[in-house]
Amino acid sequence: MPFSDPEKYGKHRFSPRIIIYPLVLLAAVWFMNKQQKIIEATKRQNESTQPPLQRMAVVPTTDSGELKPAALGNPAAVEAKPFLLLINQGELEEQPWVQELRDARKGTCNIVLMNVKDDMGALEFFKLDTTPAAILRLGSYEIGRLTGSFGIAEINAFLDEKLKKDE
Repeated sequence: MPFSDPEKYGKHRFSPRIIIYPLVLLAAVWFMNKQQKIIEATKRQNESTQPPLQRMAVVPTTDSGELKPAALGNPAAVEAKPFLLLINQGELEEQPWVQELRDARKGTCNIVLMNVKDDMGALEFFKLDTTPAAILRLGSYEIGRLTGSFGIAEINAFLDEKLKKDE
């Protein structure tokens, strides 16, 4: 045999590894390139077919500020109103100015009184160190917050400032 001398031509000179390894490498590169093109095409298609943002629906509240079940119908048709969360540990429950504030801001802002005395996890959720606190939100977005001791004058000034920018 002409190439059978291992000292002269090398022991594995015509081994199948010389052909198989580069072919496997080229096939892997080809499949990766093909998959990358598919991923890019899918991203472009998702970006072009994404629906436009819609206004968020707000669950209506009763006169006392409690949430009531939403009426049947299209929730996207309801215009979103900002809502003010008054977070406390019982210190705002008996304040007469809370009802005055609800009556005064009835058309522009919903006022929700939230007692976190039994649920201290809410303080962590809203990233609060002290109560009382007032957080103004529009849907899931926070517009502003007011912490510390406050009354109806501070709340009205806060709402006037933040809602003026919003409108």
